Amino acid sequence: MNQKTVVTPNNKTGSVQDVKIKSVYFDELWSAYPSSTIKHIDPKSKDDIFSDHCAINVSQALYKCGILMKIFKGTRCWNCPTPDSTGKGIHAIRAQELSDYLKSQKTLPFAGGKKPLELTGKTYEDAVSDKTGLIFFQDYWLRSGEKSPTGDHIDLWKNNKLASLGWLSTWARRTFPQASESYLSMSDLRKSTKVLFWEIL
Repeated sequence: MNQKTVVTPNNKTGSVQDVKIKSVYFDELWSAYPSSTIKHIDPKSKDDIFSDHCAINVSQALYKCGILMKIFKGTRCWNCPTPDSTGKGIHAIRAQELSDYLKSQKTLPFAGGKKPLELTGKTYEDAVSDKTGLIFFQDYWLRSGEKSPTGDHIDLWKNNKLASLGWLSTWARRTFPQASESYLSMSDLRKSTKVLFWEIL
C-alpha cells in the first residue's frame, strides 16, 4: 500500500519533491480477488443484502492492494463486514459506477498504467485473449421487467479466464453462448454494447 506523503512548502522557486508510488501488478490483484462470497448481512432477515457481487469482488481486490477509492462517488455497500476506519463501506456495488470511477482517474497505480481499450462485445475476444487486466462489459443482460438489456459485469481477466468463473466456466460461456444462456443462466458477453479493458502487467 502506498503511504501518505506530506509535501512541505518552501521559498525555493522550482523546487521539486519526489513522491514514490508503488505499482500494483496483476498477480497481486488476482491473488487478492475473494475466493468466496463477501456477504453483507441484513440484521433483520439474516440474508445477504446483495445478489450481484461482481463490483464488490473487484472492489475488495483493489482495496487489499492499496487502492482505497477515497474519491469514489458511486454508491457504496452498507452493513459492510470490513468497513474502513471511518465505518464506511469499502465496496462499490454497481459495475457501471466502478467502471466510471476507474475510467475517470488520470492515473491509476497499475503496472502498465494504460488507459482502457474501448471495445465491443463482438471485438473484445481477439483484442484481449492473451492479456491480463480489468474488464467491464456493458448492457448485455436483461434485468427483470426490462425490454432492452442494461445489465453489466466487471471482473479480472487472465488469458481468457474470468476470476469470477474460472477457466472451464469462462470457456463454456464463450464457446457455447446459447447453451450457457439457456441452461446455465449466463448471458452472452458478446451482446455487450461496450467493453472496457485496462491492461495490467
